[in-house]
Amino acid sequence: MPRVPRVLRALGAGIALNLVALGALANPTQRDGTWWLGLEPAQQVAYATGFLDGNTYAAFAVAGTLRQTRGMADPARGEIAAEVVQRNVEAIQGEVDGVAPEQLAAAANRIYADERNRGVSVAEVFYAGVRTVRGWGDAEIERFLQTRRRSVLAR
Repeated sequence: MPRVPRVLRALGAGIALNLVALGALANPTQRDGTWWLGLEPAQQVAYATGFLDGNTYAAFAVAGTLRQTRGMADPARGEIAAEVVQRNVEAIQGEVDGVAPEQLAAAANRIYADERNRGVSVAEVFYAGVRTVRGWGDAEIERFLQTRRRSVLAR
């Protein structure tokens, strides 16, 4: 049996962990608007801090990068797979740099003020919050939230 290079094993493990995280995010009974609005403001900021530290956002970013690059993440294409990982790291860093946890918590509170968004997961609302800070307009955020609301209704 051929040996799998360490970088490919690490890439595979990273993708697997992120897929597990995405599966957890898909659970509609977990952290949504009802849960979020039940937190104290300090708890909201603490949660936003953890989000910005990476795991949840990284899962979305990895999935997005893999969708954009399609088959490039095939471990048989080691150099391209490493490039996908590098792009992912750069994308995460570029998007969350300069976003304060307080900004993210405030964005979530604004989004969840609309009762139609209460079933959207906190992670997805934070994704919209990061995009808001990065300059997405109200129309783009609303399109994203409409998609997420439809997804919640389809569950």
